[in-house]
Amino acid sequence: MPDIRVTLNSEKVNRLKKYFDWAKAKSLIFIPRSDYWQKHLSLIDIKFEKNSVFLSGESGFYFPR
Repeated sequence: MPDIRVTLNSEKVNRLKKYFDWAKAKSLIFIPRSDYWQKHLSLIDIKFEKNSVFLSGESGFYFPR
């Protein structure tokens, strides 16, 4: 799957990264996961840069409109 780049201002990137780190830590503690879910979660890659976020993975992404 090709990478997806989402352009945001640096403040929004920082807020998103902070939320992502918090949610990731919370979900590791409280949410049980199936083997399927854990496999596909491990295939997702999210990179935060100054003015953008890059997404890639095997399962695809859904952006509601």
